[in-house]
Order: sequence, then structure tokens, then C-alpha cells
Amino acid sequence: IHGLAVFFDKVNTGHAELAEIPELLPEQPLISVVEGPGDRLGAVAMDSGLLTSLIEMQALGRVSARPAVARRPTRTDGAICADFVSACLAELEAELAGQPGFEGVSGFRYASFLDDPRPLALMLEETSYRLVTVTLRAGDAGERDGTLLLILPHAPPRASAPAPTADAP
Repeated sequence: IHGLAVFFDKVNTGHAELAEIPELLPEQPLISVVEGPGDRLGAVAMDSGLLTSLIEMQALGRVSARPAVARRPTRTDGAICADFVSACLAELEAELAGQPGFEGVSGFRYASFLDDPRPLALMLEETSYRLVTVTLRAGDAGERDGTLLLILPHAPPRASAPAPTADAP
């Protein structure tokens, strides 16, 4: 998106309960609320390094070597990053399709920007969440480090077929 080259350093997966999520967010994150099938909500958080890289690519056409300045993300930043968030979710879906434990990651797309992480606890369901943490370098030569955290609810339990019953005589 926007011609931004990214090089993945590390991808970690895990689980967290809703109460643990605020502790996992990067400092001053840009938080995108994402919506999936059945009106399920999740979130994608990016740190200031990745946010600055996306903004520089769109505004300047390149990523500078200057360190990212930590600042509070704005609604405009959220709009600039919306396509990137949806593209990351689509890539995640394509890469993990058919992998055990990742059935619930499909169909999520950007829904809105959240300017404060505190309402996440009220917006998201009280359930277990699948975490995918990506540490990366952004820019043609990997000029800037960044982190992306995907927080998606586990797949809802599948309805099981009723057990067959013996015919009564």
C-alpha cells in the first residue's frame, strides 16, 4: 500500500483475554477497530515507527532515516492507514487459510479509528483473542523499525450436529 516496502523481522502468535489487551499495546498506538463476519470486532494497533513510515510514503514517496517522533495519532492518521490495515488483514487471511487455530481470522476489514485505547474494553466482546505481533522494518532499505499488533476474536464455536437418536420401538 502506498508503495511501502516492509521487511518482516519476526512474527509471533498468541492468545490474550480482553483484560490483557491494553498491556500489550505499543506506546501511543494508532488503533484501528476492525469488523468481521457476524459483526465481530477486533483491533489493529501500530506503533509510531510504522505510522510515520506510512505517512512519509504517502506524503513524500519515501521513508526517511530520521527516527519516528512518538505522538498521539489523529483521525487523519487513521484514514491514511485504513487501506494498509485492510490489506494486512487480507494478507493474514490468505496466508493462514486452512491453518489449525486460525479459522476465525477471515473476513476482517477496517471499520473505524479509535483515538484512545480505553474504550476497547467496552467495545470488544469478553472473549479470548488471537494475537499476531509483527516486528518489521519499513522503507526500501529498512530505514525504520515498526510494530503491528493484530487482535482478532477466536472463531465462534461451530454448532455441532445433534447426536443421532435410536428409533423408539
